[in-house]
Amino acid sequence: SSCIGFMAQKRDHSSLSCQSPRYLGLDYSTQQLKAVAVDDDLHEVYQCAINFEKDLPEFRTEGGFCVDKKNKDRVTAPTLMWVKAFDTLLEQMKRDGFNFATVLSVSGSGQVNKTYI
Repeated sequence: SSCIGFMAQKRDHSSLSCQSPRYLGLDYSTQQLKAVAVDDDLHEVYQCAINFEKDLPEFRTEGGFCVDKKNKDRVTAPTLMWVKAFDTLLEQMKRDGFNFATVLSVSGSGQVNKTYI
């Protein structure tokens, strides 16, 4: 299955290809990138998430970040991991048959726990 390793839920499979408007929300959290699409009535019609640790193991994160081996109090998150997660999410949505032409707007959010310079 093309959804192995991904949480992909199609609430109404036929609605993915219809022409009614969709609103797409993207959320970068510490552990994943998640997309949720809703219709005009705010009914969820699609959801997919890319888990950084499980779906992108090449970045060797734990809980979405890397612990500095010399200083255990210092953690970072690979920027390229976020880029690959976005590319992977879009590819998964395409495989699932998500109709991007119906999206009227896109909203995004991201979480930063703490930043020290």
